[in-house]
Amino acid sequence: MEEGAKRKREAEPLASASASSAAAASSTAAGLDAAAVAAAGRGGDAAKAEASRGAVNRDLHTKSLEQRNEIMFLPVHNDGRPESMIYMIHLKNIFCRQLPRMPKEYIARLVLDRNHRGLALVRKDVEPAKGRPDAMRHKVIGGILFRPFFEQRFAEIVFLAVTNQEQVKGYGSRLMNHLKQHVKTLTPPITHFLTYADNYATGYFRKQGFTKNLTMDVSNWVGWIKDYDGGTLMECRINMDLDYLDLPNILKRQKECVAEKVKQRSNSHVVYDGYDGVSGSSPLKVEDIRGVKESGFELKQSARPRDAASQRKHRLQAILGSVLRETQRHSHSWPFLDPVNTDEVPDYLTHIKDPIDLTTIESRLSTGSYYLSKEMFTADMVRMCNNCRIYNEKGSVWYNCAQVLEAYIRQKLEQDSAVL
Repeated sequence: MEEGAKRKREAEPLASASASSAAAASSTAAGLDAAAVAAAGRGGDAAKAEASRGAVNRDLHTKSLEQRNEIMFLPVHNDGRPESMIYMIHLKNIFCRQLPRMPKEYIARLVLDRNHRGLALVRKDVEPAKGRPDAMRHKVIGGILFRPFFEQRFAEIVFLAVTNQEQVKGYGSRLMNHLKQHVKTLTPPITHFLTYADNYATGYFRKQGFTKNLTMDVSNWVGWIKDYDGGTLMECRINMDLDYLDLPNILKRQKECVAEKVKQRSNSHVVYDGYDGVSGSSPLKVEDIRGVKESGFELKQSARPRDAASQRKHRLQAILGSVLRETQRHSHSWPFLDPVNTDEVPDYLTHIKDPIDLTTIESRLSTGSYYLSKEMFTADMVRMCNNCRIYNEKGSVWYNCAQVLEAYIRQKLEQDSAVL
């Protein structure tokens, strides 16, 4: 599938066949930001995946692209101007591609509704044709459609999508941050967002500051937005004092501040010179290695020397642990970091009879006695990837992650075969 879109619930009754198709399309087209929504439904919680160490770097990279004018975020709506219509039609086409079984006329009517407003994510063309209007000199690669309710001071998120080719770049988060900053400039300013998120989008919205605990007065929104069967109503309060566009730098400064505090209590940041080789016939003692004593390490002698079998077991556990840690750090591991949330994906166990994930594998490995051979460990890893391919369509972002990750795991295990 190309990428995810968060779908607005039907604003008027549709034929039952069309309504069920639209709901199915919404479930199929998950993945607003591949590191965000995608993980929520198929292999892990999106919020935890996005909390990884690469999230801040992606945000900073996206901000740098914006500062170089390689990408732009443009507020658009159906004001009748030709340039605005071009952007709106491009947004409509993106939403239609992500919801192929939803009636195109229905999507077009929502996008072109004058009560709705959009925020288009556009990328600058490498070689724009001369004489073309500005709206045709850039390629629309994503966007948000929302409806503001000025009297009630809230806005409803209708659609949000980023094209498949532009995923895993932090655009989904940047889009939402731009929208939060943009609605503060409206008259009157918007103070809250509401949205009905389907099962595959709740993780993304949690990461963006949305919560299931509503603080708005019920009278403010009941009757103004329609319920969506199977969706979860979520709210986000806009912080008027926070510059959302500077959020990547704020998070970076917080991270640096925490690192400085850690340095005051630990010397783990100190790097000592290594050894090119050890001269003489005597082996180098552990306590003589530079930095070992400084770290507070104390060597505890084993009660008895290990025999060959225990040494092999210890070596096996160390290597499998190394492979697991490197797999967890791999850029395609995010769908597999945690067990699938069956509350969010209720039909998962109907299709997958023997679920497995990296957290479960880590727990088994930590016992020191579960994986008695490399083959047992490999079987769990491969089954994890096979489960993902069984549940998800071929060509989807989750299916592709399984393909890449399994090849990586096999390669790592093959490299260590001689040692094992």
